[in-house]
Amino acid sequence: MESIESIQNDIPQQVDWLKIGDDLDSACICISAKRRSGKTFLCREMLYYMCQKLKPDLVILFSETADFNDDFDYVSEYFKYNKYDEEKLMKFIHQQ
Repeated sequence: MESIESIQNDIPQQVDWLKIGDDLDSACICISAKRRSGKTFLCREMLYYMCQKLKPDLVILFSETADFNDDFDYVSEYFKYNKYDEEKLMKFIHQQ
């Protein structure tokens, strides 16, 4: 079994989000991690750079902290949800 250090050494320290944006036609991204681990920062970075290429029509956010701060000010209030709701997600998917 690999050690934590060897796994961490394999994780890139910088990611070219523009390149990833070039390679995608569409995306569904799930970020799950412990509290105060940088999920919001990661989400902002990904959306900022990837959206320069993708130009998404819609961003839907399921986040238990969406109402507590302005970290997700780039997502329309209409598309922010305080918890994951598969029914709402499927509604958006079927409309596409």
